[in-house]
Amino acid sequence: RISNVADGTYDLILANPPYVATPSSLSYDAFTAGGPDGYDVLKDVVTYASKHLEKDGLLACVFELNGPPEALFAKVALAWASGGSLNARCCVVHDILTERTSPEAVAERRGGAQSDAWLPNYP
Repeated sequence: RISNVADGTYDLILANPPYVATPSSLSYDAFTAGGPDGYDVLKDVVTYASKHLEKDGLLACVFELNGPPEALFAKVALAWASGGSLNARCCVVHDILTERTSPEAVAERRGGAQSDAWLPNYP
């Protein structure tokens, strides 16, 4: 999913990857489709950045919290470690869980009448 990027190293990588947890059972062609858990493209960006950041470089991403923060942190940490970066930094910022960001509210906003199909994507 990451293509047309020069193979070099960078001081800063900024990304706003697709992040919506998209049900595989529905056709959702929006530019924000991020796979079943919403983190497919984010994991690719984190892995790429961990391999291409200069020492003391920084990755900053925008994304949506799709479930408990621990699930996201585990996926980001695994993707970061797979790149082998020990000297760069990854900043993880997410929404706090509120009534507006609850799985039910997000599924309703994304799926409308088909919100039941979306709910399993937000654990």
